This record gives sequence, C-alpha cells and structure tokens, in this order.
Amino acid sequence: MISETWGTVGETNTVAGNRVVLLPSPHGVTVHSLRKTYAYTLKSSQIHVTTAAKMMGHSNPLVTLKIYTLVLDDEIAKSASALEAFIVKSALDKQAQKFAS
Repeated sequence: MISETWGTVGETNTVAGNRVVLLPSPHGVTVHSLRKTYAYTLKSSQIHVTTAAKMMGHSNPLVTLKIYTLVLDDEIAKSASALEAFIVKSALDKQAQKFAS
C-alpha cells in the first residue's frame, strides 16, 4: 500500500522529527485516509472551511482546502441546477417587470 503523504508500507520515514515505520493496516485504512474521510464528512455537512480547519488542527484554512477537499460529482450537478434556477428566475422576473410597467 502506498500513501501519498507518508510513503510505502515497511519504509522508514521521518515525520515531525520522529522515525516512523509504516505498517500494513486492515483494509488499507490509514491515518491519512481517516483524516480525509473526516474532512469530507465536515464538507458534506456544510461546515465552513475555516471551522473545519480549526477542527482538523490546521492554522491556515488553505491547508485544508489544498489537501483535504475535492469536488464531488453531486456538487457539480447541484451547482449547475442552482445556476440554471437563478438564470430562469432572473429572466422571469425581468419579464414580469416588463409586463407590469
């Protein structure tokens, strides 16, 4: 198993000044995958990024945004639907104003 943050299982790394040997984990679960799951859960629960950053121990929300967030397919679909609804509503409002005058 390979973790983009820590390295390869069995490899010795230095993390925060400490030597760490990565051991196999059941079902491929790693500390980093758990943190990503936690970040995803916060994001999908509509927790603001600055709050999530504090909850994850990051002093800078950009770290949270850069490492732990990703755009999900349903977010793209929801954003597109919201934009479409806004455009349609704006067009209908303009049309209603035109007829009201």
